[in-house]
Amino acid sequence: MSPRISALLGPAFVLLLAALWRRPARPALGSVVTVQFRRDQLHHSASGAINVSPASAEGAQVCLTGYLVRLDQDWVVLSYEHSVGGNQPPMKRETWIPRAAVLFIEVDKDRAPRPQP
Repeated sequence: MSPRISALLGPAFVLLLAALWRRPARPALGSVVTVQFRRDQLHHSASGAINVSPASAEGAQVCLTGYLVRLDQDWVVLSYEHSVGGNQPPMKRETWIPRAAVLFIEVDKDRAPRPQP
C-alpha cells in the first residue's frame, strides 16, 4: 500500500474506532427486561428508602417486566400480557415509559429474546 493511501486510511480508521467505542450498549430488542422506575418519579422522598426489588412499594408500582420493543433517547417501550382473571384470555399491552422515569433496566439472560417482526 502506498504511503499516501496509508496516510488517508489511518485517520479514517481512528474515526471508525472512535464511533464504535462511543456507541451505547443496549439490550437487544425482544429481550425480556424489567424496567425499574426512579424513586423521585414515584413521589418518594429522597430520605425515604425503598427496596428496588419488589414490584411495588407503598402501593406504587416500582417496576414493569415485558419484552423490549423500542429503546431510544426518549422512550422505553415494553409489550406484555396482563391477566384479567377468570377464564378471560390475557390482554396484550404495550407501555411507553419516558426515559427520564427509568432508574435502570435489568435483562433476563435466562430467556431468549423474542424475534422482532
